[in-house]
Amino acid sequence: MTFHDMPAIHYGFMAIFILLSMILLSALVWYYFGPAKRPAFILGDILSDQKPSLRISAVTPVLNKAFIVVADISGYTKFLKGSRFSSDHAHYLVLQLLDAVSEEAGSFLNFIKVEGDAIMFACDGANTRSAGLKLNQTISKMVMAFYGRRKVLGIKNTCLCSACRNIDMLDLKIAVDLGSISSFSINEKPDISGMPIIRAFRLLKVETRHKANIIVTKTASKYVNLPWRQGSKVLNYQLEDIGPVGVQYYGFDPEQLTEREMIFPDKNPGFWSVFYGKFQNNIGHIIKSISQRIGS
Repeated sequence: MTFHDMPAIHYGFMAIFILLSMILLSALVWYYFGPAKRPAFILGDILSDQKPSLRISAVTPVLNKAFIVVADISGYTKFLKGSRFSSDHAHYLVLQLLDAVSEEAGSFLNFIKVEGDAIMFACDGANTRSAGLKLNQTISKMVMAFYGRRKVLGIKNTCLCSACRNIDMLDLKIAVDLGSISSFSINEKPDISGMPIIRAFRLLKVETRHKANIIVTKTASKYVNLPWRQGSKVLNYQLEDIGPVGVQYYGFDPEQLTEREMIFPDKNPGFWSVFYGKFQNNIGHIIKSISQRIGS
């Protein structure tokens, strides 16, 4: 059957297909070359269950001793730069890495909160020796899980945006401290405060020789002894508004972690799983951007 012999209905389907293709192409051209405008979100949707004023509970001490563990993804700012899609893919990949860390931490540590590209955990330090032994295993597994997941995501990525191409720029820093903390809640959401938390976050910001490292304060290092002896040193850091803090510093090269040491996800995210996760972000981003431009 030649082109001219096709039934009329086929011409109709072809016309619809061409029209839809043109609309999609126009939308993509408009999105990429139109005025840059990221889709906004309505803050009220996030805070819909909260009152306009803060409801802060009384601050009460809950633990005389607690281990604080903060895991932070370093290299995030450079990793984030690039095309518009890079931002969405960067957040997707970072959440995947934080998920890997959290899965291993959850076997012993209590999740507290996520702050940007850092995630905080805590555990009771009343029995410091027992907790320290478990932390040795847990923190080691957190490191192995992070780099195992990073390796898998790097292999499965075929996207050429800057985030997907530069996932190997992301490394893991962990700070560990031991001390007294207090508990409170804001709008019925529990939280903790105390000097161990402040010190842990400050220690993550100090300049170090290694992009991947673990810093354990002198107080916590009496009970936490990690296996990375090659890059281990006793150091003193001068922290702003806090003063000198003695630490056990563990610097290591992620490239030296072997396949045998790494912890890979039980359900290895295949190509289509990674592709679909980022594809959802892309489509949502385009639809929201177009609807905003139409509405403005």
